Amino acid sequence: MKPTARERAERAAARSAGRGLRGRWAGLRLFATARRTSDRSRAAIVRIARTPDHRLRERARLLIADWWGAEHDSRVRQAVVETGAVAGEGFARLRTLALLGRLGESWGEPDVGQVRRLLADHDPDVRRNAAAACREAAGPVFEALWDEALWNEAMWNEALWGGSAGAHDALAELLLRRDAPPPVPHRDRLWRRWLADPAGPLGDALFRWALPLSDVRPVAAALDGVRPGAPCEPPQRAALLYALLLGDAPLRDAAASRLTAPLGEDFDGKFDEEFVEELCERVLLRPDAAGFCVERGLAPRDPVRRALFYVVTRQPGQHRALDPDGGLLSLAYASAPPAVRSRVRDAMVANGELDLVRVIVGDGPRARGARLPDEDARYLAERLAERREWDEFWAFVRDLPVAAAAGLVRLAGGWAPRGEDERRYFRALRDADPATVEEGVARLVERPPLEPYAVLRFPRHWILDLSFSPGRPAPGGTGGAPRLAVASIRHGVSVLDLGTARVVESYEEHGPRLDRVLHVGDGVVAQVRSFDGSEHRLIRCADGAVRTLRTTTGPVTSLVLTGDDGGFAACTADGELLLGGPGGDVRALDPAAFGIGGDPPPDRIGAHRGTGRIVALGDRADLHLIEPGSRSATALRTAEPVVGAAFLDADTLVCKLKSGTVARMSLADGRTGPPARTKQFGPGSPHALPRTGEAVFMCVYGDLHVYGGDPPERVQVRSSPDDESGRLAVSPDGSLLAAGYRDGRIDLFDLRPRELAAVVRGPVAGLAPRHLRLVTECLGGTAFPAATRAALDLLRTALEHRFRFDVEVGGAVRLAAGEHDIGL
Repeated sequence: MKPTARERAERAAARSAGRGLRGRWAGLRLFATARRTSDRSRAAIVRIARTPDHRLRERARLLIADWWGAEHDSRVRQAVVETGAVAGEGFARLRTLALLGRLGESWGEPDVGQVRRLLADHDPDVRRNAAAACREAAGPVFEALWDEALWNEAMWNEALWGGSAGAHDALAELLLRRDAPPPVPHRDRLWRRWLADPAGPLGDALFRWALPLSDVRPVAAALDGVRPGAPCEPPQRAALLYALLLGDAPLRDAAASRLTAPLGEDFDGKFDEEFVEELCERVLLRPDAAGFCVERGLAPRDPVRRALFYVVTRQPGQHRALDPDGGLLSLAYASAPPAVRSRVRDAMVANGELDLVRVIVGDGPRARGARLPDEDARYLAERLAERREWDEFWAFVRDLPVAAAAGLVRLAGGWAPRGEDERRYFRALRDADPATVEEGVARLVERPPLEPYAVLRFPRHWILDLSFSPGRPAPGGTGGAPRLAVASIRHGVSVLDLGTARVVESYEEHGPRLDRVLHVGDGVVAQVRSFDGSEHRLIRCADGAVRTLRTTTGPVTSLVLTGDDGGFAACTADGELLLGGPGGDVRALDPAAFGIGGDPPPDRIGAHRGTGRIVALGDRADLHLIEPGSRSATALRTAEPVVGAAFLDADTLVCKLKSGTVARMSLADGRTGPPARTKQFGPGSPHALPRTGEAVFMCVYGDLHVYGGDPPERVQVRSSPDDESGRLAVSPDGSLLAAGYRDGRIDLFDLRPRELAAVVRGPVAGLAPRHLRLVTECLGGTAFPAATRAALDLLRTALEHRFRFDVEVGGAVRLAAGEHDIGL
């Protein structure tokens, strides 16, 4: 059998490992050809970089870091992460440090000039880690960051600080959000700029830092133009705010007198409303300067903000009258920034009358499932423990993420819940070591390497299409194991039991070309075959029999499941839409009757199995949404044609546009979210990974590209085993991914560990019964470090306590790891 590209790379790496003349000569040739962008040689270099005892490992690590850092070679990104490779110099060095999360410990003042490039990099991990380095910078690097942000006078224009004209400067935004104030030489300059043009986030930062001007004469001059009851110009309003909130006693008195002196008979005691709103907002961060507002009864117009204002400024009587049940304060607290939340918590302790749980956690069935900041969770647990409200304490703590719960449960001292079921989880939390649980959660990486757990080999096959069975398998196979329908050139359609890696059904039909296959469940497989390019048949295969369901003139471009009952849909290149029922009946839908037009008409579809929703793609102007049972389609206008789409959930699509841009689309309002900074070129369409909200593409070289987040960015690339394209399939439950290639190889990927990191970090109250099955199956079939296994065992105990009557665990069967030759 012809060796794959990966096998050739392994052999080249092995030849260069020798220390003799041949080994040295093989190494020289390998590195020379790799620098000329030979894909085969580069694969061998990556192999060397991953081999700890190879004599050329350090040189290989440096080279792959240069490729990724300078040339943006996405195929070596994962190897750079796994080996910790850092490029030698220049921007490539900074970019690899940022990717690895080591920028903050390794950069200096001369490197700051490249920070904007890092913050705008197309790789999301580089951007995120560069931003973290900016937030944590101190000393000379911190000062250099401010110098970089302000070195050009153009940086002071309204577009930057005022946020208009679509301008965006990530460095300035990061620095303004920091708690650390700017270096002394920049402070007066910032104040003068804001006093002249008080717009945008600059004022929020200056009042949060609360550093006064060294020269207040500009403020005093601006106050001269203030008249009671008259609207204030922006510079006057800025001067009043500064004087009342940060000014010394004479300046505060001067501002107050300007606002309240009866200079005209028409003055009715009312203040400029915009000024009052802004003053009250600033007071939330500086409640010690609330005297002017309290004395004159000033408060925000909005009832939610007013409730928050009354609590922060210690006016309990006004708050009780406005918000007797605390509902408005709960809404305000949920949207407040951390600094304001801290002041609300302090005020609640002093008040003693407010329902802490309702204010901080909120009401409703979803409230306890919300993710609380750690400081909120600790604050509330400590207050409940101080008041010895143990039942409420336990109801709150048991719903938290397991790492937080393990750290807070010790506040209960010698108390324990009454019921045995409750005590079991309580004891598990109390016996767990919080540091070990936190370490275990931290070691569970968010995106584990995308490597197959099993490989199926069909000798002398060319994989044309793949499809997983929905639901449970038909009788006669391994219980709990899914089926995989495989279409190939030599042997037609074969159905594999993935519990045993054996063919349980086979439909061989030589002659016409096999285009597509779809497993619809209950042992039924649909396939599409082309006869001489002019006749295309949709065929049903079941119980060893083959039956033609429909003959079309145009090629079938899409074949998708629409439900768990065996229903499916198909679309042809000339716009014909077909709906298939569980019994094999097929009916055609007239696109014109549904209001679907376009030139050319839509020629591809996608479907959401849970709801039966269908989207039709290919129209130059619109994407069409067809609801189950509807008599018309909803047209969703797009900026450019959508050439591929998949459902992340019932209301969200991940789309590939004609330009190669990847973006999300909300079906509720038809809006397309911000696009990815990277583009996905080639004919591949997205396949949704619904458990993690990711999407995967297969490029023309057979590499797997994973996109995640919003906007969706390319977060992982797995190189093809033989630089050849193939086909992808995701199991209907989202737990398995199959990639089939022309040489008959099928890689099977277990996607459950990708979901596990989010589950273990989330609040237990927000989890569902299926997560108990997920955790149990992963613990039974995946090797984890001891600390991670301890955290997952604790999570399993929490889920067993929560769903002990709701879910039956067990019965799932997974193919043994390794390679399996399929005998036909």
